[in-house]
Amino acid sequence: MMLWSLPLLSNAEGVTVLSAGEVMNRIHLEDSSAVIWSLSKDPSAWRTVIGGIRSGVPEWLSIGEELSFSSPAALTEEVTEAIQQALDVNPAGVLRLHKNPLEEICGGGDIDMSDISIDQKRRKAQRRLHKILRIKEQDISQATIKNCAKSLRAYLKTIPR
Repeated sequence: MMLWSLPLLSNAEGVTVLSAGEVMNRIHLEDSSAVIWSLSKDPSAWRTVIGGIRSGVPEWLSIGEELSFSSPAALTEEVTEAIQQALDVNPAGVLRLHKNPLEEICGGGDIDMSDISIDQKRRKAQRRLHKILRIKEQDISQATIKNCAKSLRAYLKTIPR
């Protein structure tokens, strides 16, 4: 197993600069659990990766999908939460991911864990549901959209009125 061997560059603020391509190359060269472990040792690099996944950019979503099955569990949860948050900016891109169970991704777990009011949680889940129901991409089946919407509706029912 190789450890992170690419030089990690930092900008003037000391933030590690990584591209999605660099991270994906490491995943292809190494085991994804080794990559997630080495990235997590550099807080700036880890924030870059999590922020990239949250952005919903397809390349970063692919990285999130690869890393979401790596250990340790706490880091895997953080990656899964970032994928869930990407539903707000790129719902179609998230639904194109094939390895993650829809119930986990669409179930609102990231909303539930956020530090916002019950009304804000409800509104956020409803906005997400509307975005998902508006997806018209041909490569995403209606069954996938309906299953994701079903999980979000089930989550909405758990939020007190």
